[in-house]
Amino acid sequence: MNEKQNVASVYVVQSDHDAAVGTTVAVLRTWIKEQPTLQVLDYEEPIKDFIELALATHDEEWFAELMERMHEVVQRQENRSSKAPILYSRNRLGRIIN
Repeated sequence: MNEKQNVASVYVVQSDHDAAVGTTVAVLRTWIKEQPTLQVLDYEEPIKDFIELALATHDEEWFAELMERMHEVVQRQENRSSKAPILYSRNRLGRIIN
């Protein structure tokens, strides 16, 4: 990240512009959202989204961390009598916000 110019380099994993996928582009720092806190990673659905991103970026270390976290969350849910809240639904086209 170049703080003097307020620019960051971002690896494109999905885009409407097919030629951009797999490349690194410069974006304004204000366009970048902070990664969610660990609280979001307490639920299965957001972890699945990050696993997809880790696979798309070929980040094996992050994938391993996320899978470990997923196993912890699933095991915790099995030990509870109630299930985790449904944060949103998904289908093959993406998320459906309720």
